[in-house]
Amino acid sequence: MKIPNFKLKKDERGLSLLEVVASIVILTLLLTSFLGLLLSATKSTKQAREVIDYTFIAQRTMESIYQNSKKYNLEDLDKMMLEEPFTLATKDAEKKFTLNDIDANNESYTIKVTFIDYEPPEKDVFESLSSTLNRVLIEVIPEGKTKPYAKIENLIEWGGS
Repeated sequence: MKIPNFKLKKDERGLSLLEVVASIVILTLLLTSFLGLLLSATKSTKQAREVIDYTFIAQRTMESIYQNSKKYNLEDLDKMMLEEPFTLATKDAEKKFTLNDIDANNESYTIKVTFIDYEPPEKDVFESLSSTLNRVLIEVIPEGKTKPYAKIENLIEWGGS
């Protein structure tokens, strides 16, 4: 078996300055694009976390309204909105309420609760439901923003006595 003989040629003296600069430029371009990707992923993660947090707030509010709908009639909305967690809610218009609050991270947000009359698809068949059913729309808007980060709509049956 023959062992290969590796010898350096006399004219090879290492890397030239041009090769070193080119490799640094290529490495810089790769790192810059990777950093941009990392920053973009971080921003997306933060936005997703905010949407999840505000959706949880909207869902918790909807659950409170659902629980109160068992105790109150649709005509008693003003009375219901005086109970927890709505004690600080202000009435904007007929069947529209606004609640300002602060989350665990000390970030302010606004909850808008709108009660919308239910219009049955077939009035003859579902006429009796329109007096006990009501659409509830909840929007959670962070402070300084104009569009809601979370929006939940549900159909609630009022059953208070």
